[in-house]
Order: sequence, then C-alpha cells, then structure tokens
Amino acid sequence: MKLFMNENITPLQKEWFTKGAADYMNRLFNEPLSLTDDPSKADLNVEVVLDDRTKDSYVVELDGLRGSITSNTWVGALNGFYRWLEEYGVRFVRPQKAHEVIVENIKPDQRILLDVEPAYDHRGVCIEGADSFENVRDFISWLPKIGMNSFFVQFENPYPFFKRWYEHELNPYKDKEPFDT
Repeated sequence: MKLFMNENITPLQKEWFTKGAADYMNRLFNEPLSLTDDPSKADLNVEVVLDDRTKDSYVVELDGLRGSITSNTWVGALNGFYRWLEEYGVRFVRPQKAHEVIVENIKPDQRILLDVEPAYDHRGVCIEGADSFENVRDFISWLPKIGMNSFFVQFENPYPFFKRWYEHELNPYKDKEPFDT
C-alpha cells in the first residue's frame, strides 16, 4: 500500500504518521505501507487543505484501502485516520498499545464515507495530580485517537505534578526517585 501526504504536512509529521499507520495497516490488514511522493501512485492520500474554519474537520472517503483522508488541519487528519480505523473495529480504550482493541487480518472491503466537523474547537483534557513523564507522553499520544486536539496542565508550570509522582508524596511505601526538569 502506497501513502501520499501533501506539502502542508511537515516532514516530521509525515515520518511519525507513516510509522504509526504502517503498524496499523500491518496488524489489521496484513498490508505493508510505504510513502510515495506521487499522489497518482498512492492508494491512500492524506491531505491537509488549509481554510478559515477553526475546527479540525475531516472527510474520509475510502473504498477498501484506496481513497483519501482530507482535513483542514494536521490534527483533523489524525482524527480522521483513527476514526477510519474504528470502522474496522479498532478501539482506543486507554493510552498505550496494550489497551487498544485490534481485530487482525481483516478484509478491507468496506466503502467508507465520513464527513465530520467536531462540535467544539477545543477538545481535550487537563491533567493534574501526580504524573510521570511517561504518563503525559502516552496520554498526549492517545488524544487524537479518541478525537481530541488539546492537552493542558492545571498550572502554568507542571513541576509540582512531576515532583509528586517521582518523590511519591504521601506514599510511605515508596522511596523518592531522582528526576530532572
């Protein structure tokens, strides 16, 4: 399967998306994925077409594994890709791959048309309490998979949350761990 991504998607975004999409294509459809610079040779076109809308709108038009995901934002393109995977039974229950529900080796024979404009511009969470770097990284990675587009910390500086986690504040059963800001 060949993937094309247009010029409004940065090289780093292309690299990150291709790596993740290749994993899902392999796990779900037993289909290898590679990037192409020629849209006419692509099976899947992922394109960001900038406009004046503030919401991460997207359109998914796929017949099997051929078609396009078009959005007005990069996050919308991610939301569209993950929403398309849900049509094949994928569920992103919690952060980390261990908590994804994947049906493997599916025959991609559905025609799928999704035209989505989220109800809200900002869809996200505010994290607070005690958090490790890994918690935050995994959580941020999970958010586009469930249609979110933003992440906030309760305070301007998240240091107190990391300090609570690594120093195990109020937990007499764990020793303090070193951490670096």
